[in-house]
Amino acid sequence: MYRLASTAVYSESYRSLDEVLRTVEALTADEVSALAAEFFAPERQTVVSLGPMWGEPNRDRRRPKEIKTADTGGARAGGAESL
Repeated sequence: MYRLASTAVYSESYRSLDEVLRTVEALTADEVSALAAEFFAPERQTVVSLGPMWGEPNRDRRRPKEIKTADTGGARAGGAESL
């Protein structure tokens, strides 16, 4: 339903699943590589962090607690009490 609704919202013609699959299958490795180089270039990357950062002025200055990760049993720094 989303694909069908988006054709009306964006004034695009409807393309069947078979048409979309043919388009994807026709892509070459060089085309995919060129797009990946464009969109994953380091200068286009952004890092977002939510929550207080340790060491900033007017923030809680305690070090993050060491917690055990559920999958490896190793310790990592983090704010969560458990996983």
